[in-house]
Amino acid sequence: MEYEETLQLIAKVSEYGSVMGLDSIRELMERLGSPEEQLKIIHVAGTNGKGSTCAFLSSILMECGYTVGRFSTPDVFCYEEKFQINGKNMSREDLGIYYERVETICQQIAVESMPHPTLFEMETAIAVCYAVDRNCDYLLLEVGMGGKTDATNYIKEPLVSVLTSVSMDHTEYLGNTLEEIARMKAGIIKKSRPVVSAWQEKPVREIFEKEAAKQNCPFYYIPEEKFKDGQCFCWNGMTVTLPVTMQACYQIQNAMTALQTIDVIKEYDEEVNNRAADLKTADVKTGKPAVKITPECILAGIKKAVSPGRFMKILDQPEFYIDGAHNPGAAAELVKTLRFRFQDYSKVFIIGVFKDKDYDGMLRILSNIEAKIITAPLPPPRGLSAELLAQAAKKYYSDVYCANSISEAVEKAIEYAGEAEKAIEYVRAAENSVRNESGGENESGGRKGMILAFGSLSYLKEVAGTIKNITQKKQ
Repeated sequence: MEYEETLQLIAKVSEYGSVMGLDSIRELMERLGSPEEQLKIIHVAGTNGKGSTCAFLSSILMECGYTVGRFSTPDVFCYEEKFQINGKNMSREDLGIYYERVETICQQIAVESMPHPTLFEMETAIAVCYAVDRNCDYLLLEVGMGGKTDATNYIKEPLVSVLTSVSMDHTEYLGNTLEEIARMKAGIIKKSRPVVSAWQEKPVREIFEKEAAKQNCPFYYIPEEKFKDGQCFCWNGMTVTLPVTMQACYQIQNAMTALQTIDVIKEYDEEVNNRAADLKTADVKTGKPAVKITPECILAGIKKAVSPGRFMKILDQPEFYIDGAHNPGAAAELVKTLRFRFQDYSKVFIIGVFKDKDYDGMLRILSNIEAKIITAPLPPPRGLSAELLAQAAKKYYSDVYCANSISEAVEKAIEYAGEAEKAIEYVRAAENSVRNESGGENESGGRKGMILAFGSLSYLKEVAGTIKNITQKKQ
């Protein structure tokens, strides 16, 4: 199947929407030969932090010599990044091959008067088949939404279930209270399989603990006091330094969740223990050189981790970041980072969200940070108009600009940041003049300008593309 044909099929199947439940995916995977039974799967659910936690896990395991598959949604910069092996996107050619393979089975199902599987169900099937065909040692499988009824939850026996930060989101599907959402997330907890949880609000933690006990699962929890703002932290006697590409404060929590998961893998994966016994021999099952998880590999893996679209710097002057924060919980984490790392900066926010998100709640939380606001339009049917978002923003901010396009939003933000830089230079010049006349040092402080575009991940690709075009024109 050619790439354009593949994209047409994806567009067609996407019209089927989302259907919660496991009957369809189970039928599809059974007809594909239940490939998941050949994999060691790390199943990851949560409201925020899934992508970054998996980025840390993938990088560490790769550094230790393992072949690691990863399935994550949504994509940020290109569709193929949903399916990765050792950090590399699936090729367009392979995308066509796997879609053709899975669609053939889907058509057989449809002919028998059963619903055609949804796009996410097809993506889940492709990710599993791809990982098996590439002889992956591990597959990092991210839940799309919720947990209990998510298509990825058809797997019966994960190596470990991981629960990242849980907060309010997708309430129309998962429930209107934090407890209801937590129960849906807890659905990935499987009998006798170890569970790792990041710090959670008390009601969420209690639900996870109760479900783990019910399923007779070892439960590993990271208490809040372990999370500190900064770039370094200690873990099992190691001083861990986060990479400069992942400098948001919330990455401490994600990194610790990944490290606890690595500890669990070392304890529960017999193959890891067998390989660690003798590094000079090859693994009997796969023929691969024996490897083991060492502190050196862990630290190197953390240092090399990259998570696109998560407080990612895309321009140096002015400093321009993009982040996928699209719910109040994520907004609260942004506030922590902005206060800790950018306290002395003049700030410009570009915001674009889907209309089903709690954007008013986000804005209320962010109103603790002084900033100029630019609202960006996202396309219908899910996208919220820039006009409606601007109306909501004006309840909390006095300086709000409604952009007609994402490119205009980016250009206006750079203009605002440039005005801030000019003001800084003016103040610096005046202060330097005073210091020179009085014999003082020729130095000055001042507030630098920074831009943060955040909201739904789907529009960040266009933001980054606009920046790329601007920089190319200047060259």
